[in-house]
Parts: sequence; structure tokens; C-alpha cells
Amino acid sequence: MIEIVHRDTGAVILTVEGEWRYRILRYAHLDNIDLHGKALAEAELGFANLRGANLADVDFTNADLTGANFNGADLSRANLRSANLHSVTLSKANLTDADLSYATLQSADWRGAILTGANLSRATFKGGRYDQYTVWPKGFVPEKHHLVYLPNPSKRNRRSQADTEGT
Repeated sequence: MIEIVHRDTGAVILTVEGEWRYRILRYAHLDNIDLHGKALAEAELGFANLRGANLADVDFTNADLTGANFNGADLSRANLRSANLHSVTLSKANLTDADLSYATLQSADWRGAILTGANLSRATFKGGRYDQYTVWPKGFVPEKHHLVYLPNPSKRNRRSQADTEGT
């Protein structure tokens, strides 16, 4: 039996009997959930909301995570090897030392994500977006992987622009 708890309050959100392997949780609302160290290999979490979740050390090998929202989630040291992450939102997510080798990452939103030490070997990226706050692993060149740079203007720049437009 696995208990899923809220990251901040510790309240039990869901109790699952048996393993997570092959679980189907498409469109599930699991924001701020604590799944630290759980085995979710080959699970189906497509379009799930995992904003702010603690997913550090989770095994997502071969999982289908298509369209999932990981905004602000902690995926440090997560195993995402061969996972399908097509069209996912990883903005402001921590993927430090995560294994994304062989993963499908087309059209992902990487804006503000931290990927220091992440393994991106043989992953496919085409069409993803990143900004000046995205931290890539040393030596990774996003343009070589057909990623699109979308600068995120600071509040200061937006105010300056608004002031200029008003004159």
C-alpha cells in the first residue's frame, strides 16, 4: 500500500494498493503531492497536474507523461529514461541530476527549468521553448536540438516599455 501525501500539509490524499507500475492516472490532479522515491515506471500520467510536486528520485522509466504539468516540481535525480514527455510543462522545475536519456521531449516548455547535471543523451527535443532563466547542463547547446529561445521580460522591462508607450 502506498499513501500519497500533500507536500506541505502531510495530509493523505490518496491510498493505492500494490505497485504504481502500469497505473493509469491520466488527467489526475496531483499538485503539491509528495511521491519522493516512488516507482512509477511505465505509469500513464498523461495531462496530469503535478505542479509543485516532490518527485525527487522517482522512477518514471518508460512512463507516458504526455502533456503533464510539472510547473515548479522537484524532479531532481528522477529517472525519466525513455519516458514520453511530449508537450509537458517543466517551467521552473528542478531537474538537477535527472536522467532524461532517450526521452521524448518535443514541444516541452523548459522556461526557468534547472537541468544542472541532467543526462540528456539521445533525448529528442524539437520545438521546445526555453528562456534566459533556463539552466542547461554544461556543454548543452539548445539551438542544436531545435529548441526555441523565448525571452521572458522582467517586470522592470515591462514597466519601462509601458512608460515609453504612454508618452
